[in-house]
Amino acid sequence: MPGEMRRWVYARDPKTGKKRRFQGLIDRREAEIELWKSEYGDGGEEERPAVLEAERTGGDMEFLKDSFGQSSSLRLVYVGWAAVVGIGWLISTIKTGQIQPLPEGTWEVMGVLTGGKAIQKFAEERK
Repeated sequence: MPGEMRRWVYARDPKTGKKRRFQGLIDRREAEIELWKSEYGDGGEEERPAVLEAERTGGDMEFLKDSFGQSSSLRLVYVGWAAVVGIGWLISTIKTGQIQPLPEGTWEVMGVLTGGKAIQKFAEERK
């Protein structure tokens, strides 16, 4: 993992428009590598292959986690609510034999949950 992290030190120079190495990114990656080593040791990937495999394959329900790897209750509510509404809509459509409209208020709830997610994401990025 540390070797891979050292590859991500390039950014587009605003003056020339070309990619180049930035010292700030180099320093940040080295700090991230130190954090990695403090948590997983110098052995890196070899010490936790099962976790890395889950990360590579998207396992362990990654879509329910925030930027810090914590479970996101807002995402869980969003997915749970969408599943309930979707299943209800599907059952209704199958019973009547015709495609039914989505329940009233669906778009409003989606807007509120998506807005909440945007606010949560903004707060996560400021930490």
